[in-house]
Amino acid sequence: MLRYAEILVDVANRRLDQSYHYLVPEHFELKIGMRVLINLQNRKVQGLVVGLTSNLPEELETITLKPILEIMDENSLIPPDLIELAQWLAKTTLCSIAQCLHTVWPLLKGKMQERVTLLVSLDDPDVQTFRWLNDDAFRAVEVLSRTRNKEIPRNVFLKRANISDGTLDLLLQKGWVRQETRFVSAGTGRKRETSLPRSPEVKERTYELSIEQTAAVRSVRTALAEGLPQTVLLHGVTGSGKTDVYRELIAHVISQGGDAILLVPEISLTTQVARYFETQFGENVIILHSGLRAQEKMQAWLDILTGKKRIVIGARSAVFAPLANLRLIILDEEHDGAFKQDENPKYHAREVARKRMEQLKGVVLLGSATPSLEAYAAAKSGKICLLTMSQRVGKSLLPPVEIVDMRKELMQGNRSMFSHLLQQKLRACLALGEQAMLFLNRRGYSTFVVCRECGYVVSCPNCDVALTYHSQGQAMRCHYCDHKEQPPLTCPKCGSRYIRFFGQGTQRVEEELQGLLPEASILRLDFDTTRTGEAHKTILERFRQQKASILVGTQMMAKGLDFPNVTLVGVIAADQMLNMPDFRAKERTFQLLTQVAGRAGRSEKAGDVVIQTYSPGDSAIERAARHDFEGFFWEEIHYRKVRRYPPFTHIIRVLLLHEQEERVIRGANHLGACLRERMQDPEFGNTDLDILGPAQAVLARLRNHWRWQVSVRGVRLDELREFLHHGLRDFFKSSASSGIILNIEVDPLAN
Repeated sequence: MLRYAEILVDVANRRLDQSYHYLVPEHFELKIGMRVLINLQNRKVQGLVVGLTSNLPEELETITLKPILEIMDENSLIPPDLIELAQWLAKTTLCSIAQCLHTVWPLLKGKMQERVTLLVSLDDPDVQTFRWLNDDAFRAVEVLSRTRNKEIPRNVFLKRANISDGTLDLLLQKGWVRQETRFVSAGTGRKRETSLPRSPEVKERTYELSIEQTAAVRSVRTALAEGLPQTVLLHGVTGSGKTDVYRELIAHVISQGGDAILLVPEISLTTQVARYFETQFGENVIILHSGLRAQEKMQAWLDILTGKKRIVIGARSAVFAPLANLRLIILDEEHDGAFKQDENPKYHAREVARKRMEQLKGVVLLGSATPSLEAYAAAKSGKICLLTMSQRVGKSLLPPVEIVDMRKELMQGNRSMFSHLLQQKLRACLALGEQAMLFLNRRGYSTFVVCRECGYVVSCPNCDVALTYHSQGQAMRCHYCDHKEQPPLTCPKCGSRYIRFFGQGTQRVEEELQGLLPEASILRLDFDTTRTGEAHKTILERFRQQKASILVGTQMMAKGLDFPNVTLVGVIAADQMLNMPDFRAKERTFQLLTQVAGRAGRSEKAGDVVIQTYSPGDSAIERAARHDFEGFFWEEIHYRKVRRYPPFTHIIRVLLLHEQEERVIRGANHLGACLRERMQDPEFGNTDLDILGPAQAVLARLRNHWRWQVSVRGVRLDELREFLHHGLRDFFKSSASSGIILNIEVDPLAN
């Protein structure tokens, strides 16, 4: 008889972030992966069974253990590999195990709730007699009798019946109702269907693979057949047919009885990508992303668990899908920053995918026209396999790219945001009945509102950023906390009337373009136009059906879009990302320009690309114009090596947040002191570690929280994590940590 259970508590508190042993009642039949109800520090919490034993650890033999109170769900067992994944995630992201469990297994989400259940009938003579003695109590019984299952949350019951706590106590004393603490899962309400799934029907391929595509498919199939965990990087230029390679490999995996996950960087791309796969794989395909409602997520998860769905397509969080026979995980556009989670636990989908395939002996396929420097460096050094597709499929060719020096345009008297060359090509494009895409990496109408006399800039009261003016609604908005206010008529600081809008955004591009080409039909694709429901899908579908000639947008349109009639792509201002305070600024600029340029000429019609810039000699812009990834890689990797940036070192950043600036400064200084003191420990004294900071974050204040940071840099990531773990443990022993929110990120994508 297994008398003791090791249980992870579902409490996101670093001081309780461990497993505890509980006594298993004799009539309980426990299994690893079950959810149970337990007592922890005089309150009832949810726990997860991660171990069963007949023998306690020696240090616990003299302690009286608390018993498990209740088995909460006998059916939804968390698979052992996902429990291991959550523990690995907690260790590698330095986050609590509870938070990681919720990330890995969303069915855990819910809350403890007091519920009241009716135990008598409304027709009971005693109840009817009581009607004349206590009308409130009788009305409460009436309310409960009309509820589903004769059960209701306590707070809802008190409000709906309009009774006091005293009246409820009376009903409890009489034994007419029962009150108990229950765990209520998020998204409950739909029952799991128990019917067996239909056998999958995979349709035959209706497309021909090129020589390069065939070679790539053959290499990955060989890796799959070896039954060993492997990572493969597929470096294919834009339009080289990476999606068809993915489809061919997924068809192979399904035919062999396996399952597959395809990750895309944006929620907005999931529907478009899924459409390609549903034509071949039908009902085997399911879409998963954070935009689904709780009920939809619950049903999707259950469909996967029951085997009804074999192919998961989704954004970052879909990497955790519990497919029973997972053999292949594909990350399309693997370089994209959207694969990094920006909330705790701050995981990267690429690393989670590699861990899952390490557990299940499968293959991770990374696909991109502009791979991340980290992935390409790993491929060049032989740590992972490299496959290359250097040609576009069919008759389409990579488009020629022309760079326009906007400084010369200004000297020639052109004050428009559109160069003479771009204007000329736009008119020619429209005359031929073809379509164009114009890219600007900033939404809104103007960048900021400034006083020309005193220099005052209208800023957000909650964040350390300038407000952006939007002509639609004629309001200024913060793009971080969504604070809105009307633009001032005079300067709030000096009273001057000379307060003006500066900069340019997608709204202004759209407006000026309409003035330049009044006959053109224009659509805009940015965060502001896609805030609601199916707006993103609707805009792209209208453009696909050629109901508009020009699409103006932000980086949302740089990823994975394929419109055969688009022959012209214009980049309005290529400089905007170059001067960001981030060592990856050049890499991101190169990637973005290459991806945007790749939207042109993807069919038999030839394409053109015009890049407008005030820095025409910058190497990232020049190499993007030549589609020269290899040359850019070697230049950038040398720069990283000289300055000890990733991938030659690793950085772990601890971001400290508090509503009071002096509190966060005190906390950051104390954390820095704890880390420097820990450096004196013989265990870490001889290691090659650097402590950077404390320093104010680039965004000093965000959503009414002040932000400071401390970073640790070193060559060995495992050593860094261990060092920071000890330093944080020391930090939390001090009063300086009280009330401080920590965000910890390994190899952050922004400084």
